[in-house]
Amino acid sequence: MSASSSWTAQAQDVSKLARLAAPIVQEFTAKTTGIENTVTEIVTLPDGNMAFLDESMLTIFNGTRWQRISWQTGLRTILVLPDDRVFLGSENGLLQLVFQREKRYELQHIFPPENLSSQNPFITSLVYSREHLFMQYGEDLHILAPDGTLTHANLGNWSNGIFASGDDVFVLGGKDALIGKWDWEKNESIEIDDSLDKAGYEWLLQSAPRSKGGAWLVTEEQNIFGFDGKEAWKWPGCDFLHERNIKVRSLLEVGPGQLAIGTTKYGILIFDTDGEFIRGSGAESNDAVFAIGTDTQGGLWGATPEGIMRVESYKQSFVFDKRHGVSESIHQIALFNGEVYLATQGGLYVSNSSATVGRDLFYRKFDLQFVRDLMSVDDSLFIGGDSQLQYLTVDGQLHPLSEDTVNCFIHPDDHPDILLAGTDRGIAWVKRNGSEWLYQGLLRDL
Repeated sequence: MSASSSWTAQAQDVSKLARLAAPIVQEFTAKTTGIENTVTEIVTLPDGNMAFLDESMLTIFNGTRWQRISWQTGLRTILVLPDDRVFLGSENGLLQLVFQREKRYELQHIFPPENLSSQNPFITSLVYSREHLFMQYGEDLHILAPDGTLTHANLGNWSNGIFASGDDVFVLGGKDALIGKWDWEKNESIEIDDSLDKAGYEWLLQSAPRSKGGAWLVTEEQNIFGFDGKEAWKWPGCDFLHERNIKVRSLLEVGPGQLAIGTTKYGILIFDTDGEFIRGSGAESNDAVFAIGTDTQGGLWGATPEGIMRVESYKQSFVFDKRHGVSESIHQIALFNGEVYLATQGGLYVSNSSATVGRDLFYRKFDLQFVRDLMSVDDSLFIGGDSQLQYLTVDGQLHPLSEDTVNCFIHPDDHPDILLAGTDRGIAWVKRNGSEWLYQGLLRDL
């Protein structure tokens, strides 16, 4: 890429690139991670390491090494407490993750089945509120008080999970309810379905924490509700998902005002919390994303059938490639007339701002050969490459200037009406004449 690329990008609105391009993705296969089953949860541990939970193993990654911790029965959920303790729910009770010497972790059994007052020792959901640890599976709820007292409550009907918001604990389902709220005095879940009036009465499948309090809720009808603890509303991005038949597999609020949605076949899609689509994650278009997590460095992690991926979600590092309709090496990028232009070995590509999927983002424009450099100057885009020096105007017209092979462009700041082109015969120069640009020859001819 030529030296002009940095100040060309700075002179334009790079947010266009961020929306259309894919971020750089790191991929870790099962051969590297040792993870062979579907990852259901991804969390950041208090020491900054990443933890990946599947049904038979907890895998911890410290940036260089993957540690695999197996358990004799299924692992179901993981929770990091404010005091940095880490608990896991399993098929035979409650476990705690502890850090041992020599930088190794191990799992310790806290409550075996005989300590649980229900006949079912499963724990599939954990939340922490008012220093109480809530452990849930189906209609069974166990509560561990600060003094170590363990009590049991029956929710009266199946629940898909529980979540906490401040001092309140909410139940997805339960007895005669779509959503319930834990009554600390009565020690039971109270139906609060009227909080769904503005959103819709739909069976709630999963929840994800909301930075402003409450939670994001996914319904059986593939809608997403925002819930602030008192009332729910339908997230505006639902129409985008339904129009494209996009199914939600996982959900997480990431960064300031951004919602990451793991889909069944479109990788991770990132929206703002008002429902506006921002960009994809860079996963292959046919990737399902089972779980999403973030790390302390702004990375976005996803679990797919192919393994684990990490995306630099907040850094302005992006890539255009075959996922976007471009199968050639890219030599230059320019923003012109509201679109993104790519100089490639196979010709000139331009973005399609109305595209809805990655593979349709770029298409080949004009019948051009190897394009080596691009330069946007006011209302003209200069195109240089094999046997071509020409410029494109905003009306879509291509204007040939010479048949020189161009390697790079320079637009001098102190001579805005002149453009220099490095060619195979020397330095060529072009001069503005009103609304046109005219080829003046080589500098050696002066």
